[in-house]
Amino acid sequence: MLQVDDRVRTIEAYTYDRYVRGARVSPIDESEAVRFLDDYYSKPARRKDPNCGYAGILWFEVSLQDTEDEPRACLERARELLLRAREVSTAPWEAIEERLTDIEDMLSD
Repeated sequence: MLQVDDRVRTIEAYTYDRYVRGARVSPIDESEAVRFLDDYYSKPARRKDPNCGYAGILWFEVSLQDTEDEPRACLERARELLLRAREVSTAPWEAIEERLTDIEDMLSD
């Protein structure tokens, strides 16, 4: 379990550094990483963990990339995770709110 938790924290740190802080980081396979996080936060014991917002942020970013992933499906999953993170968080997080606004605009087109 420790290896899984370490990998989760590494992906979250990458997501925060790259997409929240805008820092230059060594690239990772984001499509694979977001699926790993998504699976991790889909477990019933983690349904109320506000860190699921990192998976939502990463799904949003993957939706904007030229990958085999279907952008609309990525955005819908991002919205689901970001809304859950907002619901269980004790404080608002601008990175989540901005992406939720963008998602609503993008999905309404």
